[in-house]
Amino acid sequence: MAAPAHLYQGGQYRLAVGLLRFDTGSVLPDGAPIRSATLGLYVTDYLGTRTVAAEYYGTSNWPIDLADWTNAPANDAHAGTPANTLLRNRYNTFALRNLASISTTDSTGFRLHFSEGTAPSSDASLTWAARDGGTNLPALEVCYGGVPASTPTSTTTPGIPTATATPTTTSPPSSTPVPPTAAATVTPTLTLTATATLTPTITVTPTATDVAPTPTAIPTPVGPNKCLAGKTKCVNKKMAGLLKCHITAEHGGLGLDAACVTKVTAKFDGTNLVPPDPARGCFEKLEAKENLANPPTLCLTHDDVGVMEDKVDAFVLDVVAALDPNYPLAVTSACSAAKKKCVLKKVEALLKCREKCQKNSSKCGAPTETVCEEKARAKFDGDGDDTKSCFAKAERYADCLTPGGIPERDGMEVKADAFVTDVVNKLEAPQNVASIEGTAPTSNASLTSNVRDGGASAPLFEVRQ
Repeated sequence: MAAPAHLYQGGQYRLAVGLLRFDTGSVLPDGAPIRSATLGLYVTDYLGTRTVAAEYYGTSNWPIDLADWTNAPANDAHAGTPANTLLRNRYNTFALRNLASISTTDSTGFRLHFSEGTAPSSDASLTWAARDGGTNLPALEVCYGGVPASTPTSTTTPGIPTATATPTTTSPPSSTPVPPTAAATVTPTLTLTATATLTPTITVTPTATDVAPTPTAIPTPVGPNKCLAGKTKCVNKKMAGLLKCHITAEHGGLGLDAACVTKVTAKFDGTNLVPPDPARGCFEKLEAKENLANPPTLCLTHDDVGVMEDKVDAFVLDVVAALDPNYPLAVTSACSAAKKKCVLKKVEALLKCREKCQKNSSKCGAPTETVCEEKARAKFDGDGDDTKSCFAKAERYADCLTPGGIPERDGMEVKADAFVTDVVNKLEAPQNVASIEGTAPTSNASLTSNVRDGGASAPLFEVRQ
């Protein structure tokens, strides 16, 4: 693939946005409550560290024209992901919020931006796989509830090409962004599936081992289910326990206490007990209580303690490595310890929201679960006021080990959300999951004139200053 072209042409700077449209109304049942949704893009390249954000964009605006360009970014669909936290040549998921904006009767549109606004300090771009090669298509995966159990059938709707803009000008240089002169649009193909594996496979921010997990959309649990809620609680306690071990060590300027880690692990899997007894691990205890005469005790998964333990360990190590570049060397940093606590509290709160849903289906989805989740997120990111976010408060300490700022906070939020989604997907049996894919355009889509990358890829947007 050729390097992305710069949006500096004819003496003018260019700021472009990308638009996507998915025909959700032809797949989702009318009025079905949306439980979760992710936008999946196969990222082939990126440049810079700016934050990728997305807003819902009404499909009544299609066909699009110059009026659909804006230099005022919004993020009501996706809060933001730093470009340099994405994985090249893999699917990357962008967790969506304000799910009531996903239409069950019409199409659902998105407009994507670099969230920092108009004036970058360096080149910035994001390139994702387009429809050219017929593979790695853009995808919207939606989990919904409130419909009778049935065997779904696949539906396919032909699509229209992806968003593009072709700027041309020879005007004098200016720092003011100029809107593109033309644009195209996307109506992706939709595929409804209720199997455990969704198409395409979605990848997220990598774990500490640099191997990206592949979670699907969060399913709707068949509740109440005490075993499912209990396993979610087990995972939550181990995650919190391990991060607390690291936080305590960092406060005291000590190395990680092996006894602290052993105690947490023993409660989860029983192998570190004296003598070792896996049957006393929290997962095994729950599975031992299964009773056919009492459906809420029946577990949806079995013998998965090792899989879930690996996920927790990898997530904790990923968080620690990101916030403490010196690990495993002993350091003292109140700032880094506070940031780890921020991540711990957010994940803990989100998993508790899901646990309530698993115990009582009336607490699933909007408004109850949504309010619970939004409260957890507001404490983490300040609910729109960064000065109130827990990361901003942590950075008041003078001993931070990393540059910090909004990009770091958003990157950690992506890791936290991806972990929660992955845990829930592994513990809950997938149901009512719609996988909505993009279809192949007839040519490369590019935001600059005369640009063809030479493969199944196209720039989403790019800025030069």
